[in-house]
Amino acid sequence: MSEQSGIPQPTIEDANQQVPKSEKMALREGQKERVDAAVNFAHYLTSRYLQIDNMRNRTIEIDEGIHVELPELPEIVQVEPQLNYYLAGSLATTLLSRAETIELCEETNGSDIKIARSIAVPESTRTILAEFARPIGDIDYVPTAHYGELQQQVQNSFGKVSNEDYQQGRVKYLWKGGGGPKFGEIPADALPALKRQRDQGDTYGVMCDPIETYGTKKFARVKIEGQDYFVARPDTIVGYKILHMLQSYGQKPDKFNTDFARLYQAVNGLYTGEELVQLTHHILGEYEESMAKVSDLFKKPHEPKLPKMTQNLLGKPYLAQEARTFIGKIVAYDQEHGQILGLTTPLPPDAKVINSDSSVRG
Repeated sequence: MSEQSGIPQPTIEDANQQVPKSEKMALREGQKERVDAAVNFAHYLTSRYLQIDNMRNRTIEIDEGIHVELPELPEIVQVEPQLNYYLAGSLATTLLSRAETIELCEETNGSDIKIARSIAVPESTRTILAEFARPIGDIDYVPTAHYGELQQQVQNSFGKVSNEDYQQGRVKYLWKGGGGPKFGEIPADALPALKRQRDQGDTYGVMCDPIETYGTKKFARVKIEGQDYFVARPDTIVGYKILHMLQSYGQKPDKFNTDFARLYQAVNGLYTGEELVQLTHHILGEYEESMAKVSDLFKKPHEPKLPKMTQNLLGKPYLAQEARTFIGKIVAYDQEHGQILGLTTPLPPDAKVINSDSSVRG
């Protein structure tokens, strides 16, 4: 056990010591089956709800809510494919656990795809990421602006086209709530990946949860068994985990502690510590900017949220040491760079200021 403010803090080593070998082996065996089912589900899902729009089949709006399909563009015409959505949550992490290489991507010019670089994923990282393969209660995904526009076209057609045409338009997309595939339509080898309530019959749709992100969308492309998947980037998973801890740590502290410790251990093998701190700081900055825009929309003065949120989280006595140290380094980075976010919370004793010549690897 490590200690912070006189209170014992659980560490990764402590967690491993508390689990008997037989239980850890059983967990690994159960996880493999769950990962297999999750990959099967992802294959079905993305084959039905395409992640990429090749931009060759286009429609134009000739009147409000009324669209006409144009002839398909010939192959000689070069068009940039656009991203519809990428997967997030445990399904994304599970797919990352099967990837030997990750292509890091981000949006350019709307929903166009720019591939920055590729990184290899060591087996040790894949093993830890596989632990996040959990029964899927809802499909976490991040829609692009392009996907939203396509969905809005369908919504605008309501009452202007036949109900049959309207429904045919809707089934092409994922919708918030029970707007995923129906349980009765999902292949048997994918069903074990899902968390299904007793009252959810074959006609119930899987719940979908579009995730809000801030700033330029950053994602990854992975190839598994010959199929490409677009998923959340590992570094952004860490960044948004910190943001969610700042927002709602008190709701499930044990889960946040365990998840962050293991997640950081896995992702720290793919990036330098400094890269993770900088990216997380950037996400927090985009979040604060978004909150300021909301205040402007309602013509209210904006009171920065992050300083108080950070102070509150670091004040939690049972915050895991891994998270406490990492947040401390974000605070140090902010202070070193002119308090961009105004993070003035006192630093933990082991937090060090980051500069361009140093790393924050623990």
